[in-house]
Amino acid sequence: MKNIAFYIASRYLLAKKGSTAVTFITWLAVGAMTVAVAAMFVIISVFSGLEDLNKDLISNLHADLTLKSTSGKTIKDLDKVNTVLSNTKEISGFSRVIEEKVYISFNGKGDIAYLRGVDSAYVKVNPINKEVFYGTYPSFRYSNEVLMENSLDNRLSIPVDSSNHYATVFMPKPGTGIINKEEDIYNKRDILVTGVFPGKDQLDNYIVSPIELTEELLNLPKKSAYQIVIKLKNPENADAVKQSLVSSLGKNIEVKTKEEENAAFWKMINTEKLFIYLIFALVIFITTFNLAGAIIILQLDKKNRQNLLFH
Repeated sequence: MKNIAFYIASRYLLAKKGSTAVTFITWLAVGAMTVAVAAMFVIISVFSGLEDLNKDLISNLHADLTLKSTSGKTIKDLDKVNTVLSNTKEISGFSRVIEEKVYISFNGKGDIAYLRGVDSAYVKVNPINKEVFYGTYPSFRYSNEVLMENSLDNRLSIPVDSSNHYATVFMPKPGTGIINKEEDIYNKRDILVTGVFPGKDQLDNYIVSPIELTEELLNLPKKSAYQIVIKLKNPENADAVKQSLVSSLGKNIEVKTKEEENAAFWKMINTEKLFIYLIFALVIFITTFNLAGAIIILQLDKKNRQNLLFH
């Protein structure tokens, strides 16, 4: 049994027209609609691929859940937090993190970098040790062994895993008052680069070190943390686990999902997607009017030809 709608459409489209102008207008409308729909399909497919690529790029920057203090940088009552996290079955691993900007200098060259101090459990949350393509991941036996982002290491020309070449990181000291000597301005430590990893644009200028190094540079007590990053057994349950942790830890701890940590990124992605849909909706809407006009012209052409035959 034939498809009636397709049969009628093909008769109107393929039947002999009364004039060349009608034929041209008909095929022009069909071509415009085909191009508009194909373009929309291609652009949306490419955009979806870019969205997945960007998700992969930020996967090393934020964990499934991130805990921060609502009052000050340092998380208070860390023992209670550790107990709650250890007793939460949905959590497969968590790690303490302290991150600050530092100035790094080597052999007359300098740059601003982000120093991310982590504990030895960090690789359970973010397996960054598997991405080291030259050298090795820090052993955590010494606090000054660090992993450095590749482009930062190249700019400063720091040899990797060379006990004779140490770079120096400088951390400004907080406080007020008169500066009498250099030591009043900043804390500094010599660091040994044991390996490098690709930053993937999101982790440019990053240095990953044992958390003890950041504690020393910031004059923080041991077992401190600015944030705790969490790896879940099932990331799809992030919202449910978040609510459970909020009720267990109280108002002094803020819990954010990966999407909430990247709110600006997701807002940009959704805005771009909305504009793409609106633009192509407008194009297809206009093209549909052209196609409707072509159909009306075809009907008038058929009617005129019928009138000529009867007269």
